[in-house]
Amino acid sequence: MSSSSGETFRSYSTIKRDKTSRAAEADPLLPGYSAWAAPSADCCRCEYYSFLKTASVTGGVFAIFALLLLPGIITAWRTSLSIPNIPPNPAPIQPKPTNAPTSVVTSVVTSVVTSVTTSMIPPPPPPPPHIEPPQPFEKAGLSGIDVPLPGSVYVITEGNSTRALTYDGNEGVTMAEYQRGYTRTQRWSCHESEGWIGFTIDPGQSTVFLGYSAWPSPPVLRCSARAQQFNEMFVISKMPEHGFRMIMRDGGGLKPVGRNSNGALAMVGNSDIWWRFTRV
Repeated sequence: MSSSSGETFRSYSTIKRDKTSRAAEADPLLPGYSAWAAPSADCCRCEYYSFLKTASVTGGVFAIFALLLLPGIITAWRTSLSIPNIPPNPAPIQPKPTNAPTSVVTSVVTSVVTSVTTSMIPPPPPPPPHIEPPQPFEKAGLSGIDVPLPGSVYVITEGNSTRALTYDGNEGVTMAEYQRGYTRTQRWSCHESEGWIGFTIDPGQSTVFLGYSAWPSPPVLRCSARAQQFNEMFVISKMPEHGFRMIMRDGGGLKPVGRNSNGALAMVGNSDIWWRFTRV
């Protein structure tokens, strides 16, 4: 009895000693707590182990989902690598600005192509020339552009008309329509004396010079002098546009041939009348 009691006492003592020694061991997960110490009211060890259990369960669930979704993720990743991501409506590509040498070459090529193309295109036909309608004196066969020279015979007409200077046979001078053909009274021979021009009616039975009446009579044109004298001296002045002016010697000056207040041909102070000469 004593032996069994002693063993029992030793066993209990041994167990108690073992628990005491183990209680003295520190918990490796929760520093400050004994691995075998009984939990107290303010102990968080149980909550800690409960958190670990929840975390492990959650991690396992996520691992299972990852293993299930991994093939799809790998397939999508490979697809993204093989097919480029092209936007549905790509923006238009703007041309890059060229540098200066390229611009020069481009302009030269463009000019050459333009010149070649232009040279290949036939030019448009020229517009038809503007033809002035014939003047009355041209219709009558008169040129009116000849310059009076001594020794030649001329028809003297007023402006662009067909009215010709005409000798009336009685020392008078008038303007009459030009008569085509041989009309002696409308043909004037040109002479020269001391640098002055003179005109006579075409030689016939009598030769008289064109001049004006001597003073005190009005200076009306007439044909009465048998020689070229002071009153029968002319200067023929070319006008810039067309025709000529007939200017007569008057004392120390010159005056043009025109019409006086009565409409008769005379030497006047001013005149807008101009003349044409046609050699015949």
